[in-house]
Amino acid sequence: MSKYFRNFSRPAAICAALGLAFSATSCSSPAETEDDTIVGEVEFALNLGHEIDLASVHYDVSGNGYSRSGDVNVQKSRVLRFQLGGLPVGEGFVITLSALGAKDPEITCSGSSTFDIQRGQLTRTSVTLTCRLPRRSGSLLVNGQVNVCPQIEELSVLPADTVVGSTVSLLASASDPDEQPAALTYVWAASGGQVTDLGNDGSTWSCEQPGTHSVSLTVSDGDCEDTVVTSVTCSSPDEDPEPEPVRLVWNEVESNGGLPDDWAELYNAGTQAVDLSGWIFKDNDDTHVYPLPAGTQIAPNQYLVLDGFGFGLGSSDSARLFDPSLTLVAEYSWVGHASTTYGRCPNPEGDWTVTTSSTKGTANDCFVPTPRVVLNEVESSGGLPGDWVELLNTGNSTADLSGWVFKDNDDTHAYMLPGGTLLAAGAYLVLDESVFGFGLGGADSARLFNRNGELVDSLAYPAHAATTYGRCADGSGEFKTTTAPSKSVPNLCPADPNLAVQWPGAIEVLPVDPQNAFPTNLSGLTYQPATASQPGVLWGALNGPSKIYKLVWNGSEWAPEAGEWATGKFINYPTGTGQPDTEGITKAEWTDPAIYVSTERNNEASSTSRLSVLRLDVSALGGTLTASHEWNLNAQLPVVGANAGLEAISWLPDTDLVARGFYDEFRAQPYNPAQYPGHGTGLFVVGVEGTGNLHLLALDHLTNTATIVATLSSGHVSIMGLEYDRDTHSLWAICDDTCGNQTTVLSIDTNPLSPTRGRLVVKARYNAPAGLPNSNNEGFALQPEAECVGGAKQTFWSDDANFGMHALRQGTIPCGLTFP
Repeated sequence: MSKYFRNFSRPAAICAALGLAFSATSCSSPAETEDDTIVGEVEFALNLGHEIDLASVHYDVSGNGYSRSGDVNVQKSRVLRFQLGGLPVGEGFVITLSALGAKDPEITCSGSSTFDIQRGQLTRTSVTLTCRLPRRSGSLLVNGQVNVCPQIEELSVLPADTVVGSTVSLLASASDPDEQPAALTYVWAASGGQVTDLGNDGSTWSCEQPGTHSVSLTVSDGDCEDTVVTSVTCSSPDEDPEPEPVRLVWNEVESNGGLPDDWAELYNAGTQAVDLSGWIFKDNDDTHVYPLPAGTQIAPNQYLVLDGFGFGLGSSDSARLFDPSLTLVAEYSWVGHASTTYGRCPNPEGDWTVTTSSTKGTANDCFVPTPRVVLNEVESSGGLPGDWVELLNTGNSTADLSGWVFKDNDDTHAYMLPGGTLLAAGAYLVLDESVFGFGLGGADSARLFNRNGELVDSLAYPAHAATTYGRCADGSGEFKTTTAPSKSVPNLCPADPNLAVQWPGAIEVLPVDPQNAFPTNLSGLTYQPATASQPGVLWGALNGPSKIYKLVWNGSEWAPEAGEWATGKFINYPTGTGQPDTEGITKAEWTDPAIYVSTERNNEASSTSRLSVLRLDVSALGGTLTASHEWNLNAQLPVVGANAGLEAISWLPDTDLVARGFYDEFRAQPYNPAQYPGHGTGLFVVGVEGTGNLHLLALDHLTNTATIVATLSSGHVSIMGLEYDRDTHSLWAICDDTCGNQTTVLSIDTNPLSPTRGRLVVKARYNAPAGLPNSNNEGFALQPEAECVGGAKQTFWSDDANFGMHALRQGTIPCGLTFP
C-alpha cells in the first residue's frame, strides 16, 4: 500500500481518494509521504432487520477542527464500506451515520462511534445503525348523542338605575330548541340586594346598598346551561357626587428637533373632558409663555400635543402647565436631550424614561424587559445523538432558567435545569436526551415548567414526526412537521402554499415538438417511463378532433411514433360513436395497455356537458380506438358549463395512499382499498375546470360505476392539468393563463398534529418559469427519478393555443424535490 501512495505525483492526491472500502487516512507533509504509512480502515456493519430497506446512508465525520459529510448508496447491500482520505492525525474523531427508510420515510436510523487517526497504525471501527419503526395504531368506535343547549335570548333590569330601598324587575326569555332532556330551570342571582319571587322568566331585586351591582341568570336543561350577566346602578337617595377632579399629566416630550419641531404631549387621565382655553404652557423660563387658544379641549383618555408655541425646548429644561389662575397643574423636568423622546412607561402613570421611538399623539413606545421562553422544536425519534428539545427566548431580555423543569407526559420523568442557566434574548438552548435522561415516545408530550411549577409551554403529539415538530414561523407559530431538523438554528418550515414562489427548476423552457405538428387543441399530457426495451413515451390528448398521440424522442424532438401512430388515433365512446372532447390523459399500471382520458362533452353535441372518464386499450390495432368503459359522472359532480368540465386526470396507486394514511371522506375512515372491489390498484383524480376542485374516484371496472372517495381544492380557480409523481408522492396541478400559469403541488398531509391529516393539501405554489409563454397551457407531465440527469428531471407543458407554432415545451425540476 505504501508503494501505491508513492506512485502519485503529488501527495494531495492521496487525500482526495474516495473508494469502496471505508478507511480514515491521515494527510502528512510532503516530507512525510515517503514513509511507509498504513492506511486505517473503518468498516460499518448495518445489521438491518427484515423491515428495514435503505437507499443511502449519510455520514458526518468531525474532530480536531476537521469535518466532512456525504452520502453512500447502500440500496444493494447490507454492509457499508467506503474510503475517506484526508483526515489529519488526531484523537477523538466522531463518525455519525443516519438514514431514512427507502420505502417508508417514517423509518429512521442512526448510530455513531469514535476513532483515532495515527500514522503507521491500522484503525478499525464499526457502527451499528439503530432503526426506529413507525408505531402501529389501532382504532376507536365512538357513539354519541347530541343535546342542544338552552340559550338566553334576552335579559333586562327595569329600571337599570335606582336608589337604595327600591325594587326593580328582572325579566328574561330563553329557549331550548330540542326541549331535552328536561324542562328549563331558571336561577337568578344579584349582589348588593335581595332577589325575591323566584320564578322562571321573572323575579324582582331590592337594592340594599349603593353602587353598581351584577345581576345574573343561569338557565339549564339538566345537561348544559347558559349564563348571562348584566348590571344595575343603585344610588343613595341624597347622593350628590362631587365633581371629578382634573387629572392632566405630561406624557411625552420631544426637545431635540421633532417633526416639525419640539413638542410636548398632555394626557387626560380623568373621566371628564377638560376645557384648556386660556391655560398657559411654559418651559423653565417664565418669559417663554404660550397661552392655549380658546376652544382647546382634551377628552378623557386622549392625547393633546402642544407644538408651534414659539420657543424651543432645551437640553436641560422643563415643561410646565398652568391653569388660568396661574396654578401649576403639571410639570416635568429633564437633563440632557433624549436620543428619541422622554415618555412615561407605561403611559400615562409610569416612570419617565427614554422611549424606544417617538409616538407623537399616541401611546408611548416603551422598552419592557420581557423574557418569553417557548418550546421551539422537538425531536422524538432518534435524532443526533438522540432525542432532544429546543428552547427559544423570544423576549427582549435574558431569561434565568435556573430551577426550570422539563418533563415528558410522565411526571416521574423530570429534568431540572441547573443553577446559572441563562438564555439570552433570541437565543436557542437544546436539551439532549443524554442530559435529561429519558427518551421521548411516539405518542408523548414535551412540557416546560418554571421554577414555581407553573406550566410555561407544552406540545402533545400522537406520533413521531417524519423529521421534527417545530414552530412555524420560528418561535411564534403553530407546531408543524419541519422539512428537516434544525437543531439550535431557525426552524426549516414548509413553504406557505398561499404564497407563489419562483419555479424550483431552470428558468429556461424550450419548444420540443416539430413546428405546427399540433396547430391547435393539444390538451392533456402524461409521461410513461422508459424500460430496458422501450423508450419513454409522452402520451398527448387532442380535444378536437378526438385523438390521442404517442410521442417519442427522435434525437431532437418529441414527435408521433412512426407507423399507425404517425397521425394519432381517433377515439370514440363504447358505442363506437361520438367524438369525446378529450382533455386529460393518464395511465395506471405502466405495464397495462390501458390508458384513461377525461372528457368534457361529446363534440357532436357540444352544448351539452358530459363529464366522463374513458378507458382505452392502446395496444389495439387500427386508426380508431373504441373505449372499453365509460364512467359518466354528470349525476355525481356539480353542474358546470359544457366547456368547463373534466379538464385533467391522473392516477394515484393504492400503495401510496395506504402508506401515507389517506383519509376516505366517503366512508369517514382511513382508506381501505378492499372496500372498493373492481377499482384496480389505485384511485383516479379528476379536475373540474369550472370549479378548480379535484375529485378522487374509485372506478369499478365490473359495474362501470364510480365512487367519489374525496373532494378537495386544487388551489386554483380553474384546473387544467394534473400529473402524479409516483417517486415523491406529490400531485402537480397546473392552471393556464387564467392564473398566470401557476402550479400548485399537493401531497397527503402526514403531520399527526394537523387537522387535515390524511387529506391531499396544497404544499407549495410556484410561478411559471420565466421561459414558459403565458399561453393556454393545459397539460403537464414529468419524468421519474430514474431518468434524472445532472440532478434534474424533465417537465413538459402542452399548449392548446400552439403559441409561436409550438404546442409542446420542456423544462426541469430538481430530482428529490419533496413536500412533507
